[in-house]
Amino acid sequence: MYGIPALTGGGIGAALYLGFLAWVGYAVWLLVRPGRVNFPRAVVSFIAGISLLDGLLMAGAGRPDAAAWGVAGFGLTLVLQRYVRGT
Repeated sequence: MYGIPALTGGGIGAALYLGFLAWVGYAVWLLVRPGRVNFPRAVVSFIAGISLLDGLLMAGAGRPDAAAWGVAGFGLTLVLQRYVRGT
């Protein structure tokens, strides 16, 4: 619900909204797929998704420049969790 202003504003906000929804769907899928539940990977995905949510909220507040930092944090979180485990 908080991301709807970013979606309706178009541009970077809409892209972040759709990317965030896809990422959350992927993380949930890791938890519910039959026979191959991957709890550690799902937790890592949810943690990284927090940065996407931050970027989405910044874009919705009219700060697409700051939203780029949220996207950068998402990528950095995924890379660094190879060295520092999230679970």
